[in-house]
Amino acid sequence: SHLPQNAPFSVIIFNEVLYYSKKPINLLIKYSAYLKRDGVFLIGMFTTPTSNHIWDQIDHHFIVLESVEVNQDDKNWHYKILGALKQR
Repeated sequence: SHLPQNAPFSVIIFNEVLYYSKKPINLLIKYSAYLKRDGVFLIGMFTTPTSNHIWDQIDHHFIVLESVEVNQDDKNWHYKILGALKQR
């Protein structure tokens, strides 16, 4: 795929989409190449067993700068701001 002329980006948002990817971490790693050096991902997901598994993988691979949980009635969402990939 081709990137717009103004890439790299300061922020890339993945809201309510990562659980539709077969390999969400690979997707984030791929798109991390399109972030500026100090760029961030903003990730949001409804809380499910699948999203909890994805969060575990994200926490393993990326530096989490901020995290918040939103609760409304019996529904929960997590939002995180991710920095760079962790050094291995």
